[in-house]
Amino acid sequence: MSTYEVEKVISEYANDRMPVEMAMGHSLQHIGKLYAAQTTCTTAQRALNEQVNQLTTEVKTLHSAVHHPPKAPVGEWQQKFEEHLTALNATVASLRADINRLITHTSLPPNPKSKRPSSVAG
Repeated sequence: MSTYEVEKVISEYANDRMPVEMAMGHSLQHIGKLYAAQTTCTTAQRALNEQVNQLTTEVKTLHSAVHHPPKAPVGEWQQKFEEHLTALNATVASLRADINRLITHTSLPPNPKSKRPSSVAG
């Protein structure tokens, strides 16, 4: 389904070069596209929220491990900690890529106020 750009529809209708029925048809097509984009964004947002919840759980687990280390040999504990930290960094990188794709898909400008922490590899 193809339609004129929104600006062209408005301009053509405003200058009496497009009948109301045609302008309404194009407008309805644009509304349909907006609903489809909204559905896609909602689905992506739910997936991102789930990833944030998983990251929160992992951070709490790591925080607990740091403040209450298990009674295991230091080398074994350190290896387990590094494995969890590597997995967390990979998840954060994946989440960042998903957010960037969502921003690109929705044509939203990136948030200039957000600062990427320097401690997170990216």
